[in-house]
Amino acid sequence: SFSLLVGIPLSEALHEDTGNLCVWPGSHFVCHSKMRDPDGQIRREAGWEPKDGPLPDLGPPTQLRVEPGDIILAHSELAHCG
Repeated sequence: SFSLLVGIPLSEALHEDTGNLCVWPGSHFVCHSKMRDPDGQIRREAGWEPKDGPLPDLGPPTQLRVEPGDIILAHSELAHCG
């Protein structure tokens, strides 16, 4: 487990759909209340397994626009991908 996600991009992603890191702002509040310790599984409608329903709807993600050397700091439970 960790407390802070730190990222430093090595290449630019100045436009959407160019390999951007995607985040769901505010999702750490939802994830924290539904996360199981220590494996980080997120509770679904009826349980912990994929057969137990969909993951919580976090809405659309935000694609971060970054340049090399930017610093990204995020809560460790912020939903992200990319």
